[in-house]
Parts: sequence; C-alpha cells; structure tokens
Amino acid sequence: GLLIERSRTNLVQRSAEIDNAYWTKDNLTISANAVTSPDGTTNADTLTDNSTNGEHRFYANLGAATGRSHSFFAKAGTASFIDVTATGDTSCYATFNLSTGAVAASLGGTASIVPINNGWYRCKFEKTTVSGPWAMIRIGTTQAQALPGATYVGTGSTVHFWGYQVEASAF
Repeated sequence: GLLIERSRTNLVQRSAEIDNAYWTKDNLTISANAVTSPDGTTNADTLTDNSTNGEHRFYANLGAATGRSHSFFAKAGTASFIDVTATGDTSCYATFNLSTGAVAASLGGTASIVPINNGWYRCKFEKTTVSGPWAMIRIGTTQAQALPGATYVGTGSTVHFWGYQVEASAF
C-alpha cells in the first residue's frame, strides 16, 4: 500500500554538536564524540555535571510552535536519569531512567523509551501544544535531580547522548 506522511524538519540546528555555542550549557560539560553511538561510530557525546549547586542542563530556544515531538538516544554513564523539557518550566517534561529503561515521570505529554543496543535507549516525548520555545535536557543521578527546576551539587556524573531531533506538529 501507499504510505503518506508529512515531511518533517528537525528544528534543532546542531543536533549532533551539543558542544557548539548554539546550545546554552548550565553546570554541564560536553565531551564531543566521546563514545560509540547506536550507529556504531564514535560520535556520541558525554554530558558531565560539575560541582556547582544548580540545574545541570543544556538548552536552546527554538521559537514558537503549536506542537513538538522530542526524540534522542541516551545511555547511562555514572548517572541514570535524563529529562527532556518542552517549555522550560515544570508543566511539560518527561524523565527517563536509563538503568531500568523506564519512563520515570511524565507531565503534559506522552513519553516512551525503547531499548536499542549496548545500553542505548531511544527516548521520545510528544506534546501537541507547547507554551514555551525550549528544547532542554537535564541529567541527574536520581530522578529528583533530573526534574525541571531541581538543583543539586554535581559530582562529575555522566550520561551519554546522541541524535537530538525536535519536530514541529505531532501527527
């Protein structure tokens, strides 16, 4: 049969270059091309929290949109939790446990996590209406630390990250 789908565009300009100045980083160091990604090449980044008491995250302002679908690949390092936030506040987020492969928390949208290979997971969060323009990723060693607005003193904990995709207009 014929498959008809709308074309999609990644709203993230530097989806494979999290170390680029396009992304704002708070209390987080990005080591580019540090580990092997799900496609078998060494092009995944390592996110490392620093010893500052604050949120440990990176983000970009994508502009206004009526709906967004966020997806990325992540793997536990010494930290197990990663959070994606679509609005920049506590009203629209999903937190993923990279040790158990489960959605740890979700609010304001639909979240899913699927195992890929070698400890990697594809994490997805979809929101049909968005009040804010953000694409934001947080890490933490506990679920509470990864939640929007949560602060903690980092210890050099790591999460591996690859292939951030943000698409407008879920369907």
